[in-house]
Amino acid sequence: MSDEKQSSALEEKRARARALIQQRAAKPRALPPSFAQQRLWFLDRLEPGSHHYGIPFAVRLSGTLERSALEKSFQEIVQRHESLRTTFQAREGEAVQVVGPTPELPLHVVDLGGLDAQETARRVRELTAEDVAAPFDLERGPLIRWKLLRLSDAEHILLLSMHHIVSDGWSIGVFVRELAALYAAFLQGAPSPLPPLTVQYSDFARWQRDWLQGDVLEEQLAYWRAHLADAPTALGLPTDRPRPPAQTFRGTQLPLGVSPAVTAALNALSRQEGATLFMTLLAAWLVLLQRYTRQDDLVVGTPIANRNRAETEGLIGFFVNTLPLRTNLSGDPRFTDLMGRVRETALGGFAHQDVPFEKLVMDLRVKRDLSRSPLFQTMFVLQNAPLQPLALPGLTLTNLDLETDTAKFELTLTLVETSGALTGWLEYNTDLFDASTAHRLARAYERLLEGIAADPERRVSALPLMDAAGRQQTLESFHPPAVPLSPRPLHVLFEEQARRTPDAIAVECEDDLLTYAELERRANRLAHLLLASGLEPEERVALCLPRSTEVLVAMLAVMKAGGAFVPMDAGAPTQRLALMVAECRARYVLAPASLAVKLPVPPEARLEPGAWRQEGLRETPPARTAHLEQLAYVVHTSGSTGVPKGVMISHAGIANRMLWEQHALPIGPEDRVLQVASFGFDASIWEFFRALLAGARAVMVRDGAHQDSRYIADLMARRGVTQMNVVPSLLRVVLEEPRMGDCRALRTVVCGGEALTTDLVDRLAEHSSATLFNFYGQTEVSIDATWFTCAPGMARKAVPLGQPLGNMKMHVLDVRGQPVPPGAPGEVYLGGPGLARGYFLRPDLSAERFVPDPFGPPGSRLFRTGDLARQLPDGELEFLGRGDHQVKIRGVRVELGEIEAALRQHPAIQDVVVLAREQAVEPEPPAMDPRLLPLEPPPRGPSPHPLP
Repeated sequence: MSDEKQSSALEEKRARARALIQQRAAKPRALPPSFAQQRLWFLDRLEPGSHHYGIPFAVRLSGTLERSALEKSFQEIVQRHESLRTTFQAREGEAVQVVGPTPELPLHVVDLGGLDAQETARRVRELTAEDVAAPFDLERGPLIRWKLLRLSDAEHILLLSMHHIVSDGWSIGVFVRELAALYAAFLQGAPSPLPPLTVQYSDFARWQRDWLQGDVLEEQLAYWRAHLADAPTALGLPTDRPRPPAQTFRGTQLPLGVSPAVTAALNALSRQEGATLFMTLLAAWLVLLQRYTRQDDLVVGTPIANRNRAETEGLIGFFVNTLPLRTNLSGDPRFTDLMGRVRETALGGFAHQDVPFEKLVMDLRVKRDLSRSPLFQTMFVLQNAPLQPLALPGLTLTNLDLETDTAKFELTLTLVETSGALTGWLEYNTDLFDASTAHRLARAYERLLEGIAADPERRVSALPLMDAAGRQQTLESFHPPAVPLSPRPLHVLFEEQARRTPDAIAVECEDDLLTYAELERRANRLAHLLLASGLEPEERVALCLPRSTEVLVAMLAVMKAGGAFVPMDAGAPTQRLALMVAECRARYVLAPASLAVKLPVPPEARLEPGAWRQEGLRETPPARTAHLEQLAYVVHTSGSTGVPKGVMISHAGIANRMLWEQHALPIGPEDRVLQVASFGFDASIWEFFRALLAGARAVMVRDGAHQDSRYIADLMARRGVTQMNVVPSLLRVVLEEPRMGDCRALRTVVCGGEALTTDLVDRLAEHSSATLFNFYGQTEVSIDATWFTCAPGMARKAVPLGQPLGNMKMHVLDVRGQPVPPGAPGEVYLGGPGLARGYFLRPDLSAERFVPDPFGPPGSRLFRTGDLARQLPDGELEFLGRGDHQVKIRGVRVELGEIEAALRQHPAIQDVVVLAREQAVEPEPPAMDPRLLPLEPPPRGPSPHPLP
């Protein structure tokens, strides 16, 4: 059928419907509710006594009030509208509405006369709050109430409240108009001037069920199925507190406003673009949501009066319907282009508005999440109901703003245009958001509208959310003062310490102990061997060694000889080790002979552990000196193409990191630092030199035991470990070991590599008096860039990233590289002396991730971490996750693309997708351990290469 014929058929059906609604047959006592009423009845059964769906209204009456005329007017309105005489019963588990006779609803007067001004104001607030919070009984009724507060003979406050199941916003306007007409007439002793109502709400409910079925229903549902196909079901708006398992409705409101000049400009823009003011304001709300969620595909709910038949316009009842409007903001359109998208979406929704939202949810079979409302979690409202000012003879009336403690959605933005300016309020769920967060959102929306009015042709990503002062303050939030540290190359710092404490134990691995002096002698001997073999400055030496003190000898020796060490995990697959050796173009490999022969270097480039024992090697430091900008080491991280990336770290970068920590958190010769990280990761470098630059002792776990929680706890107890650096997932299981109770020397725990949760902070406090620090960074910034001191009992959703450590700085930027306002998510950029040079022989990738710093001096750079974060109200930074395909598995940074690339090499795999999923590893209390889950499409036939 053509569109024209479909439209004609639909209009014919609507014409029959208009006739149907006018057929007022004799009604049975029990009537079916409308679909919307049915849903509210169901919600009331789930939460009896709830006041969330009351519609309160308050007005101050100044002048001479005739109470009898007011009371008679009220009774007349209740008698005219069946909805106000309706209650709801359960019949065989289903709701029915029962219209009763007109009840006697005497005006309850509370006399506050004689009180002083302060006490009067307090009692008014108290009584108003009580009335707003009072529940309705849907079964017994009445579902409307009123109360008069007498302040004096010439001053009153009228409180009115109706349940949403029998009313809506438009109905308030109907009530006000009828009250004004009736009061004026009854004051003169005249009869009611209002014509009889031709239909009642129950007629609408019956019509809705009779008409909205068959082809009519299917045509409308088909539109919504297409419109919402694969739509996101959750709005990714960061919350200030953990989301409760079941949706709550506690909330409040805060006001906002737009100047007449901006309002006029927005109205002119709407006319120019063939849109309505509603469409323009909704488009702006979508821009704000996109900037705070980084989602392009957004669904926002909006109410529609649903009174497109003249006979319903004068009724009090629950007509309003909710439309889920979906808009895609991808491609960074100009705002005027976005207006076109919103216009198309809105007109399509308006043309298919007859399907009740409740029926739409059932038809779409939306997977229910008890913690969220279905389809959307934010509403946008532009009030255009004909709510004329209430005018009563002899009285001056002033509408009062009522403070409610209810939020039906996570966020609802309501605007109304009055006297040429936009005013409104933002309603928010207080179980999810702080007042400061809501305030920032409201101010950002106001600033956004000003930017749109000034230049609507800008890309939506370029529209301002802050003024110049706010932007500058945000830029300076994570740029602390410089810390003078006098950095020297790492091995030089060690040499200085070895001269101070030559006889102290520097490192131990079970029974193998080395003093500072002996470690210095061995490292010098090996350095001379490397120099004699022809090692040039910055040439790479791959270290593929099992756990032993030889690892530390080799690290120091390579740096003393002017080279750069490349730490590798000797237990990694040989193929991966060979790939890294080739990728970094290692000049030498230090590894056991059985492993070295499998690596891509000639025999003369292979050195075995203990090579420092050769005769004739000098024990004094080599004459060759390294400068601060010289390469210290290269550490490999996961690469999306399947080839690991070599990160180049200078002496300046790692020296700044290590010297700052000794400056901020000093330790000394009495300390014992646990060395547990795999040698293939830069955390092991921190563990070694955290001890060696302070005269402390590095306590290494034995080979093959770096994930053995029982052994680790026992080692810490036996050796009196005072400081440990550990990923949260390992700390969680170590804390469960009985021997942790004997680790009384433990004073400091540093967590990094994974997101740290507040429950783990509390659990450590139960087992130890040690101070816990959360460190954040990446290999590309010399291990860490920020730190935060944890405390048990933190009322936070997650442990913050903290502030930049010495001489580092941090920015949270949007897709255009500009600062985001506090509370909005953005990508974390890090800068300072800790930045790596880049990726070895990967200038393209280096240019992509290490970018010019537009806010710093010429030549300065920032590193794009790919991590998302937002600034919290207290100024701290909350980690939100990755913005790319990287994950961390037990502290190891993994590029999912690298895993996929490796799996695709198997001849039995056509294609594969790798996901990171959390898996419970403890029954009490449950802890989640991230695991990789490979998924491949179903095979087309039997494979000649079965998977092993």
